[in-house]
Amino acid sequence: LFLNDYGWYKGNLHTHTTLSDGLLSAREVISYYKSKGYDFLAITDHEKYYPGGFEDNMLVLPGIEIAYNDNVKRIAYHILGIDTDDGVRNYPEEGWQGDAQKMIDHIKSHGGMAIVCHPDWSLMGVEDVRRLHDYDAVEIMNVISDPDARGNSANFCDALMARGEEFLTIASDDSHFYNGDAGYSAIYVNAASCEKKDIMEAIYAGRFYSSCGPTFKSIRIENGYIYVSASPVRLIRFMS
Repeated sequence: LFLNDYGWYKGNLHTHTTLSDGLLSAREVISYYKSKGYDFLAITDHEKYYPGGFEDNMLVLPGIEIAYNDNVKRIAYHILGIDTDDGVRNYPEEGWQGDAQKMIDHIKSHGGMAIVCHPDWSLMGVEDVRRLHDYDAVEIMNVISDPDARGNSANFCDALMARGEEFLTIASDDSHFYNGDAGYSAIYVNAASCEKKDIMEAIYAGRFYSSCGPTFKSIRIENGYIYVSASPVRLIRFMS
């Protein structure tokens, strides 16, 4: 499933800075992830667009997080916009009116990848997401939501896929405090280079895997068998 002549690049697509409710500045966040061996990241502050570029020799993807919280129905819709243009900061005058699809449409209309954040933390049901369309990915892991509790949305994603939905699954830190919520998870992207064009092309094509530790060398299918080459793990479970 991977291209052996391409490189591997480690990234995180969900981080926060002092531009919204994070405790570190953008420069400090970039430096932190660089020190942890990451090759790229997206800065996705709440309702604040970050234009990205190469900063401190790290690829920073343009990013934003837009949200709607329904405190009556007790459900939250948080959507990441990755690699959008700067027009994404211009919200419609009427607002979102509680319509998550409008948020996704807004991101897509500005050229971005739309990622549904932390569905278990947000108290989403499978049918809540099935009502949406044109999103690209769902967070299968959100570290700040607690990896052992609502941060792990693997079963949610499995149930959603079992009902015919097709999407990518992203592991994200959603880092805010940098006291253990950062550098825990990553996506490892199999790309021609660490240029934005190549990274985004590989992500859209699904040439990556999400991990909170184990690394994979290859996954291949031959004669009806799946062969996995990975670092030592306790268990490999196939969700299908």
